[in-house]
Amino acid sequence: MPVTPETTAAHDPATAPDGALAPVLAWYDAISARDWDTLRALVHPQMEFVVATGFPAGGRYVGPEAIFDDFFVRSFAAWNAITPAVDEIFAATGDVVVVRGRYVGRTKETDTPFDVPFAHLWRARDGRLTWLQQYIDTAVIQDAIAGREPAATRPPTVHTGGNREHQ
Repeated sequence: MPVTPETTAAHDPATAPDGALAPVLAWYDAISARDWDTLRALVHPQMEFVVATGFPAGGRYVGPEAIFDDFFVRSFAAWNAITPAVDEIFAATGDVVVVRGRYVGRTKETDTPFDVPFAHLWRARDGRLTWLQQYIDTAVIQDAIAGREPAATRPPTVHTGGNREHQ
């Protein structure tokens, strides 16, 4: 049975050192260093890894073999470089951690740079990651893969208002 939000809802995170936050922070350190042994050690045997449709190799992966031997192999084939940069951890309660950050990198085929925001929702149990849900604007990633400079890599348009008359 895959570990899902429903099956982990009754988990007491106090049984894991530092609750759910420690394995999430360790994940970002290890993925940035490409420390695959540490990453595998952080993953629960039934971890559910849900990657946005439209992201290279997007879909639902359950278990370390599916995550590391399928998803990462196929996804990393799209990149010359990709690093998740954590901007903020703005919620961490019980077994849930929410992370806001950016994927920064370059595509393999066109060498197009990208810097696209993401949100990751994590669950952890007993010091291991049990669930990830990725949220990302996949149109930006698809633009970069196609060789078009993604809008997210350009300075944002600032809207100040005040230019409309109110009736």
